[in-house]
Amino acid sequence: MGLAATIVPSRKKPTIADPTAPLFRKPGPSADLALFQSTFAPLIDLGDPQAKKGRAAAWKIADPNGNGILSLAEADKWVLTALVAKHRPFKGRQLHKLYRPSYLLAFDAAKSLGQEGDGNDDYVTKKEFRLFIAYLSLHADLLDAFAAIDGGGVGVTKKDDRRISRDEWIKGHHTVSTYDWVGLRKLTDAEAEAVFDKMDGNGGGFVLLKEWCDYLIRAEVKAGTEAGQLLAKVPKYSSIEEEVEAPARDDGAAQKAAGIEAEKCRAAKAKAKAAAEAEVEVE
Repeated sequence: MGLAATIVPSRKKPTIADPTAPLFRKPGPSADLALFQSTFAPLIDLGDPQAKKGRAAAWKIADPNGNGILSLAEADKWVLTALVAKHRPFKGRQLHKLYRPSYLLAFDAAKSLGQEGDGNDDYVTKKEFRLFIAYLSLHADLLDAFAAIDGGGVGVTKKDDRRISRDEWIKGHHTVSTYDWVGLRKLTDAEAEAVFDKMDGNGGGFVLLKEWCDYLIRAEVKAGTEAGQLLAKVPKYSSIEEEVEAPARDDGAAQKAAGIEAEKCRAAKAKAKAAAEAEVEVE
């Protein structure tokens, strides 16, 4: 299965939001999410010549002044332009507004890929553009799942307060078990209680979108899925350790393991530096 297929999985009979419907939504990703992701899926594959050609054309639109970097405002404008071109003005603007909370998270992830101190710390460069598009799709997926629980499970509505209470999570976790995230797969209520405590890192009694994304991304990276490997390129997720107790081992084994980890770290840093210096896209 290719990367684009992982990020935009095949979904049968997508749910169409109906504002007049009762406070219930059929479990699973929404029809709006499928429309949103279909806009950007053709641009993600690193090895596809057509995707590369599409990204080059998209970059020219996103970076009209040709300075080689994108600000958040420019990235946001490009997302709107792409959605309107694909789905016509009314639906395009609707999708743009619906998934806008995920753009900042995707932008922050992509802009952090560059070499620190290179002067582009607050921007997405052309080399990072492909991964920005991929992260855009992934974070929209996370937002869609979040919205399925927030406010009672009817998508993004006025009743949503951009946070999930424990009660909302326990009542609605089964509705998001079909999203393609390992941290959401078929939990018992007891397991869901434990997961909520992990997501609610500050113990405030609510899970915010950023906390939600952070927990699920870390679970994905630990699982080593294709999406997890892609997200592991983000520095804050690049050295996640397993949250399980390791069996006791002798000093020799520990030293050997430490050496292996140190070598991995050096290799990762060398690869990041080479990508930052080369005129190539980040893989």
